[in-house]
Amino acid sequence: MSTEDPRGRLRQIDDDLARLRDDLGSGVDGPKDAADDASALSQREEHNALIEALESERARIVRQLGEG
Repeated sequence: MSTEDPRGRLRQIDDDLARLRDDLGSGVDGPKDAADDASALSQREEHNALIEALESERARIVRQLGEG
């Protein structure tokens, strides 16, 4: 995505955020053992870090566009 299209980047960020948040809520089966539990925790932490980074980028772009 070009940096010259901030609105397009916002759409992409919104799509990515929706997908990541959906992925976080889809752990219905639950972990089976300690290794599964550790893996699930690690994946949740990675998703949360990505969400925070995308939200920060989104806020920056909105400020630049004067929409926030």
